[in-house]
Amino acid sequence: MKNYDVIVIGAGVVGCAVARELSRYRLDIAVLEKEPDVAMGNSSRNTGMLHAGFTYKPGSLKAECAVEGNKEFDQVAAQLGVPFKRTGKLVVGFTVHDMENILKIQKNRRNQRRGGNGGHRQEADRGDRPPRRR
Repeated sequence: MKNYDVIVIGAGVVGCAVARELSRYRLDIAVLEKEPDVAMGNSSRNTGMLHAGFTYKPGSLKAECAVEGNKEFDQVAAQLGVPFKRTGKLVVGFTVHDMENILKIQKNRRNQRRGGNGGHRQEADRGDRPPRRR
């Protein structure tokens, strides 16, 4: 029986991402999945939309992760040879409540452009820190 340094349980989006990141190191890695192929569980119901983070609470971990992940996607798509095109996003609403939310989003985006990022991390915030990649 083969021994592994790391066994990742589940070959959904998260499990595959973890295995991919760990593959950068000298490790014997196995991914275990109960389904006959990868991403057949919850990952198969993914909308495929790349979130910009503007719908999350400014300054929240969710917003920061969405913004950072969005910025990294071009590089990841290129590394994996996946065609990727940014087409933008159209936000629409049908109620007064929707309009209030859209106005909040507009305000956050305006603050981002002025440098007061509305609590969202921007590339300029990284300063001289090196990228987290090893």
